[in-house]
Amino acid sequence: MFYLLLVFSMAIAGYSQTAEEYVKQGSEKNNLQDFNGAIDSFTKAIMINPKNAEAYNLRGIAKLNIKDTSGAINDFTKAVKINPKNVEAYNNRGFVKLKIKDYNGAINDFTKALKVAPGFAEAFANRGFSKIMLGQKDSGCKDLKTASQFGYKNVNDAILKYCD
Repeated sequence: MFYLLLVFSMAIAGYSQTAEEYVKQGSEKNNLQDFNGAIDSFTKAIMINPKNAEAYNLRGIAKLNIKDTSGAINDFTKAVKINPKNVEAYNNRGFVKLKIKDYNGAINDFTKALKVAPGFAEAFANRGFSKIMLGQKDSGCKDLKTASQFGYKNVNDAILKYCD
């Protein structure tokens, strides 16, 4: 019994990966579009360190890529509970809400991201799209133009389409 426990302890100590290594592995799998493999790696990182907001945020992105919007929202929510200043998680959760047409929820998340990072151009752009979808054209266009002023080029076509 003692020998088995010793062998098991040596295996854990000698061959286990750190949470950071699993996050790196998951990111590599995400980049290769192996989203299920990425989710597995991020889950292992979270098992090692349940307070790893980055792992929750990245796992949420992977879940979004396999169209698990509910799982993605849950992971982004966990990330912002762990780190209330995680602007990427607010923006990502808002993006999922925009995608599922929860425009008010999306606007709320983008606004939270902007409270933490007032110059976050992508959040301005996403909030602008959400407002336009709700029929708030003037306010939405103002956000799109602010995003453009902060250097976010992806909104220029939308400004031409929806504004002025």
